[in-house]
Amino acid sequence: MMDDDYDRGDQNGDQTDACVEPHVDEEHDVDTEDMLRHIEPEVLLGSAKGLENFETLKKAAKDCMYEGCGKK
Repeated sequence: MMDDDYDRGDQNGDQTDACVEPHVDEEHDVDTEDMLRHIEPEVLLGSAKGLENFETLKKAAKDCMYEGCGKK
């Protein structure tokens, strides 16, 4: 029978704590909310461009690439 706790160790079999808090370096501490507020417009514009590119690729996939090739 397999032990239900098999995934709680590292590759060496040492026990690890599943709820480890990430170490935050006080010198490099950043305000994540402030950072996200500044990059949000870029992310939204990038998403819009990505959607436009996706629609172009979707249309190109439906079109014939070569003359004489019919859709199957």
